[in-house]
Amino acid sequence: MEEFKKVEVFKDGEWIGIHFKDLKVGDKYRLFEPDGSRVVGTADNAPGFIGSSEWIITKGPYESEEGVLAVECVVGGGVK
Repeated sequence: MEEFKKVEVFKDGEWIGIHFKDLKVGDKYRLFEPDGSRVVGTADNAPGFIGSSEWIITKGPYESEEGVLAVECVVGGGVK
C-alpha cells in the first residue's frame, strides 16, 4: 500500500489534519512524511523554498501534467 504525506492546515490558532485535495487558496499548511518527519524545502524538492516548512496556498489544488494533485504557494513561515 502506498503511503502518503500527512497534511495539516492552520485554522483558528491550531494545526488540523486535512486531505491535500481539501486545501483552499489562502490556507497555511505544512507536510509530514509517513515516518512523521516534517517536510522542509530543499534544492531537490522545492528550489524556491529552501528551508521553509510552512506554505500559503496561492493556487490549487489542481491536477499537474504528471497527473498528481499540486498547489502553488508562497512561504508562510517555518523557515530555518
